[in-house]
Amino acid sequence: MDLNKDVKELTLQEYSQIARNIDSLDELLFSGGEPSLREDLPQICELFYKNCNIKKIRIPMNGINTEKILVAVSDVLKLCPNAKIFVTLPLDGLGKDHDKQRGIANAFDRLIETYNKLEDLRLKHKRLNVGFVTTVTKINYSKIEELIKYAENIKPRPSYHNLMVCRAQSKRVADDLLITPQMYEKIIKIENKYQNRWIENRYNWFFVPLVKSMYKIINNIYLHAYKNQQIIKCKAEEFIRIIEANGDVRICEMTAAIGNIKEHQYNLGMIKTPNSFRLGVKSCFCTHPCFVIPSIRYPSNLVRYTMFIIKKWFRA
Repeated sequence: MDLNKDVKELTLQEYSQIARNIDSLDELLFSGGEPSLREDLPQICELFYKNCNIKKIRIPMNGINTEKILVAVSDVLKLCPNAKIFVTLPLDGLGKDHDKQRGIANAFDRLIETYNKLEDLRLKHKRLNVGFVTTVTKINYSKIEELIKYAENIKPRPSYHNLMVCRAQSKRVADDLLITPQMYEKIIKIENKYQNRWIENRYNWFFVPLVKSMYKIINNIYLHAYKNQQIIKCKAEEFIRIIEANGDVRICEMTAAIGNIKEHQYNLGMIKTPNSFRLGVKSCFCTHPCFVIPSIRYPSNLVRYTMFIIKKWFRA
């Protein structure tokens, strides 16, 4: 299905206008569908790299069309010579389990072929990072530990392997895919066990306790959000904007568009945040790392989290 068949997508020239109106960006993140379907993906990356002083570019890809993905990533590396590139592939099961969740025959075999080719490319470009993300659903819930072990032992080893759950608040997710909060608690226990091992292998011993604590805090926030309990306040308004294919701008993909970039001279700074968004944040329960992890870094949210733990301790 072509999800954008009735959408007039932004052109390369329009992306150029957007990039020239931004002084700097910490990261450029693409979303899907499948970014490599745009033949000019590398050129879009180059525009933001040259105009916005980008240091990191993150591109999720489905791993289906190996050659198209390989060409796109190779070109991004050439056109953005000093940026770190993160390519994330879906690992939702082994063999036919992955095919079932993806709804595509032979998706797993093609995924692994793509992964191996990207790993060959990574040997030549140390700034290329290739990793997996697993979306936990009722389909693969019982085999998550098996999947983690597979990602740990695959050679060469991926740069990272993250677990995500379908956002319970999203109206786009079918109920028969959503795991229960009790299932999520079990997933977090499994994740913490393997995450600790990964942290110990990656970080200097001095930082290991701090990094472990941060991941536990983040997972605790995710779990409570999944139960519709807000611990921290979302700060997305202050650090992120989502530009959709047709130019609509959102602060979060689960909220209404706050404007269209075409109607504001292709300048994000001209699109103001409506009060309705700020009011909605008060009842937002998000498990999206793009919003949660940057938000937890704000001192006010560290205070909120600390007070939450203190109150919980006294109630116990």
